[in-house]
Amino acid sequence: MPAAAIEEFIVGEISGISSDEKLSAEVVGNFTKSVRAELADSVARENALEKALSEIRAELAGCTDSPKTEDLRREEIRHSEALEICRKRTEILGEKCSKSEAELKRIFGNFDGIWANLNFKEKYELLGLLVEKVVYFGEKSEISVFYRENGIDIETAKNGSQKQNIH
Repeated sequence: MPAAAIEEFIVGEISGISSDEKLSAEVVGNFTKSVRAELADSVARENALEKALSEIRAELAGCTDSPKTEDLRREEIRHSEALEICRKRTEILGEKCSKSEAELKRIFGNFDGIWANLNFKEKYELLGLLVEKVVYFGEKSEISVFYRENGIDIETAKNGSQKQNIH
């Protein structure tokens, strides 16, 4: 069984995002929920870094020991750099959260176009998020695809898999 045939089958199943209104709404809802959770986590990390940086600076202001001062300055630099990265992440996540439902449906509705523009690694990672396992039955030229429970809910057979004969 050529890997391309298995990929074609799986992608065909997933590309239902483009045409299934219920599935599209579910994907948008899951995406929005996930990004909001990431944003809340990023804000919490940002607050923790600001507090730690403030404590380091207060300790640095009262420090007279030269070797300890050097250590504190290095720690201050590391925390400042981490805080800048965290702020940028928070900003990016905030922009993602501000996208309207209609805009997200438009983006996710073009699954085939998105898939065509992903590189191999990105395709592999996306499939890994959606597919639990693929079982190939060579004698029957049949595959079963088992999707992750927390991934996109694609209409599947009662046992949680989608079977397809491939020649």
